[in-house]
Amino acid sequence: MTVIRGRRCGAVALALVLALHAGTAAAGDFLEAAEDLPLAPGLVEDHEAAMVFDKPGGRIVETRASGRYSSSAVAAFYSETLPQLGWTSRTGGRAGGAVVLRFERAREALSLVISESDGGVVVRFAITPR
Repeated sequence: MTVIRGRRCGAVALALVLALHAGTAAAGDFLEAAEDLPLAPGLVEDHEAAMVFDKPGGRIVETRASGRYSSSAVAAFYSETLPQLGWTSRTGGRAGGAVVLRFERAREALSLVISESDGGVVVRFAITPR
């Protein structure tokens, strides 16, 4: 009887840990290359495309993510989310069919280029010192 209870407790504990981990991942992921930038739900970061360079004058980060969403939905997510994280929206618009968003925070500039590609989107992130 004790062995069965121990196994049940272990199974319940494992299920709880997995549920909590899945819940935090679904609640909002951040880019690995820029840990203070959120990754829109449904996008997957391309880790091989990431480039990070820290220098005394500030960091330079370039990375990209993709997923099966419209460019307008992804642009809406970042337009709503980034100001809550201290980013101030600057000029934006369209360039070559892509949606371009620009933000500033402290001594950094952030640009997002959101392009339609194969039924989904590719988002290119670039952070540079101002």
